[in-house]
Amino acid sequence: MIRSALLAIAIVAAPLTASAQYIDAISTKLVGDCTLEQYLAVIEEFRGVMTSEGYKYTVEIAQPLSGELGVLWWVGRTPDLATYGAEYTRWEAAIAKGGTPEAKVSEKLIKCSENQTRQGSLVR
Repeated sequence: MIRSALLAIAIVAAPLTASAQYIDAISTKLVGDCTLEQYLAVIEEFRGVMTSEGYKYTVEIAQPLSGELGVLWWVGRTPDLATYGAEYTRWEAAIAKGGTPEAKVSEKLIKCSENQTRQGSLVR
């Protein structure tokens, strides 16, 4: 009986202790003469840096088919909020050093796009 009660409590409590995926949603516009193809090439380079440097951050780019068509959506993901915080801190430190893969791809992103809004969300 006690074993069944403990199992029931564990099943009910498990979702409360599970971490939720974190989404980093950024609306961005292309700047200067940067084309969508050029921007997507920089995104591929960014993905390569994330992989080669061992980050737990992935990104997708969403291109609206309705609404504000001039805006692209950067949808970044990490396993949870704690991971996002650690990865963001690491990213900023690498950019501050200069000459790192992170700094190089960050410069390309800045030259090609301008962030409009940014929102972090937990996925449940």
